[in-house]
Amino acid sequence: MSADTTHSNDKDNDNDNDNDNDNNDHDHDHDHDHDRRFLLHAYGRAQALSDGVLVDVSKMARQAGFNVPVAMTRAAWIDCVEWTDDTTRSKAVFQDEVGRLWDVVYMARLAAAGAGGERRSFRLYRVPPEGPDIRPCRVELWMRIGPGDAGEPVITITQPREDWSRGVRDRAALWRAPATACRRRRRSPGG
Repeated sequence: MSADTTHSNDKDNDNDNDNDNDNNDHDHDHDHDHDRRFLLHAYGRAQALSDGVLVDVSKMARQAGFNVPVAMTRAAWIDCVEWTDDTTRSKAVFQDEVGRLWDVVYMARLAAAGAGGERRSFRLYRVPPEGPDIRPCRVELWMRIGPGDAGEPVITITQPREDWSRGVRDRAALWRAPATACRRRRRSPGG
């Protein structure tokens, strides 16, 4: 009987081992699911360009002296580059997207020539595409150099508090430019 008991214990141990293996397989599947979930939440530059969250401006940026791919966020594009015939008519100010884009990449190139670091701010003047202002207003943009999808260096130009890389949670928010009204200088009393 002791042999049966031992055998029975061996079976129990075998079952325990099988359960351990099942648990290990389950843990492995869980890790696989976790990896799959992680990949579902990854949002790469190529996808952002395809979705229109980023706008590729590399061709003009090369003319300004950049030797890596450059993109702008859609919101930065809308605020600083986008200009239509309707905008020209409504504001009675002639501008075009080519000239406005040149202003952005040229000022970015000047900023890139300065001190090191992976993030730089730069300023430029542009006529706001919306609202009544027809005078150029100063805006601040950020330029960040970092790895692209394959680890290659790329530059992204954004508005100050913008982060396209977190993916599209609110697609409409990524396409809206912030209020673009110029700040008016307050006159001092008596002046």
